[in-house]
Amino acid sequence: MWHQLLVAWLLLLLLCARISIQQGLQFDPNTALRASSSYETLKNIYGNSKVFKQAFATGRASQACSRSQGSLCSPYSQTMEQRGAMLIATSPQSFDARSHGAMGSFSAVAQPKDQGQCNSCVAFALLAAAQSAMACALKQDASSSISEQDFFFCKSVSQGEERTCSSSWSMRQGIEALVAMSVAGKYPVIEDCMPWNPSNPTCSYDCQDVQGMLKQGSFSYVRLDSAWEMQEHIRNWGSVVTRLDVHSDFKPFFAKNPSGVYPGHGPKTTFVTSHAVQVVGYDLASQPPYWLCKNSWSTNFAAGGFFKIAMGVDSVGNADDTYGIKFKPFAAARKPYSRLSPTGSGGCYSYRALPSDYVSRVAYVFGSTPQQVLLDNKDSIRQPDQLLTDMTILLCGISMPAAASGGSSSTSAAAQPQQQQQQQQQQPSQLTPAPPKPPAPVTYPAPRPVVAQPAPVVQQQQQPATSVKLGTYQGLSNCDGTDMPSTITITPGNGESLFEAEVVALYRRLWNSCDVHMKASCGPSSKGLCRQGQEAIMCRYHTVIKWPDTCWGIVRPRATRVDMCYSAGSFILVEQNPPCSRFTGTLTMARKRMR
Repeated sequence: MWHQLLVAWLLLLLLCARISIQQGLQFDPNTALRASSSYETLKNIYGNSKVFKQAFATGRASQACSRSQGSLCSPYSQTMEQRGAMLIATSPQSFDARSHGAMGSFSAVAQPKDQGQCNSCVAFALLAAAQSAMACALKQDASSSISEQDFFFCKSVSQGEERTCSSSWSMRQGIEALVAMSVAGKYPVIEDCMPWNPSNPTCSYDCQDVQGMLKQGSFSYVRLDSAWEMQEHIRNWGSVVTRLDVHSDFKPFFAKNPSGVYPGHGPKTTFVTSHAVQVVGYDLASQPPYWLCKNSWSTNFAAGGFFKIAMGVDSVGNADDTYGIKFKPFAAARKPYSRLSPTGSGGCYSYRALPSDYVSRVAYVFGSTPQQVLLDNKDSIRQPDQLLTDMTILLCGISMPAAASGGSSSTSAAAQPQQQQQQQQQQPSQLTPAPPKPPAPVTYPAPRPVVAQPAPVVQQQQQPATSVKLGTYQGLSNCDGTDMPSTITITPGNGESLFEAEVVALYRRLWNSCDVHMKASCGPSSKGLCRQGQEAIMCRYHTVIKWPDTCWGIVRPRATRVDMCYSAGSFILVEQNPPCSRFTGTLTMARKRMR
């Protein structure tokens, strides 16, 4: 009997592994309905968020937003639906990453291109999303100058592999190739060096110029499992890439109604192809709610190459084929620290919001949570999803780099002329250079202490005091009763963080492996989880190297942060929610063996 069950199980695995190939995008045809089920969940969550927002608008914020279990503002264990409702309730109901106003003085989306009669949609969508991510990280208008020809036919091709217009990629294969090239410094050239010419897929270069932004950081990616995660990634990184199942009525619809919302394929249509597109916006208030997508069929398609499609149809947002690309600059990213002022109590700051700020964005930028921002400001915020333009709000428990948190007193400012005079007397006389051209204004200016003080003073500034020692810590972590051998490697901070942490946790049972490997930026925490004499640490994950979304058939929400207490060379694990309702363990610095 068990032999028959084993054979049936193997046949089921083979059936699930069946792959369909269309227009350059490989996909699993058994996942087509998952996007629609995610949308049904989204509708319920959107309803909950509207009730929550109504409470704020009618002066009942204290009732709707509290620390008690079950409240959307509760910092304790929450369901996936509660987290989604909070994110939607504190973010704009419509968003367009092409807009300078939405992004904060820059556009995160470049003009659409034309892939022609070549199965290269994955390459076009991924490079478009990569350039959007760079624009968001560097606060610059998105460019479209990277060569798809070099990326698709040359730099991403493995040794011995032959790539043609008849080849195909899965979204995962393409995005892993992009990240691998970034890590190796194997950058595609600009389009002027190798223009798109699919009829001649050779690697013949007219020049070797590379877009400057590519060399300023590295890419990573995350898989997006829900519509609200897609929306959050679009707001923070300009876009996501996803799959679109094209049917026979798709092109005719937009030929008649270029700016209309495609409702999904009709009952008498036929499947044509599977296609990769870039999603650059959304509108939850529209009927029906829709995604705003950028295509690679030239600017003659639909509305200048962009189109709208109803949420929950034709596999757009399907979790198996939807990814977000991130770009982490090598230099510390600029944040609006100059708009913060210490309040003098409990490590809190008053913050004057930018014109493009809203609750969830402020929480994201400063490493907090929407729940915490609302709890600290529920008496002043009346519309949680609206812009906070020039409003002053309270931020508590945020991490501040040394350059932004110290040295801004009037005493130090008054001492600067005297310091500069002493330095001039000590230096030999030199020809006075012509005054430099004033720099153009930027949206996120560097922190005032760094700009105002002369270079020697900046060099003498130190990181905030911490007792955490650099090195490797080992021990057991326990998530809801399951022990996992774990390692945390601590390295110096990147200018924004107190230090960086690389976390590895091993969970293996029989043939099943649910190992975790992530990287995080860490700083002080003010959540009050540690005892007297312990240093409170909060680490926010920014890079996912490995995270199984399911383990033993159970869905595991992706961890976003971990809270720990440090004392006497050991980390005491306190909270990692999601995915653990109860998270404990102790990791101690590994001792070097004597030889």
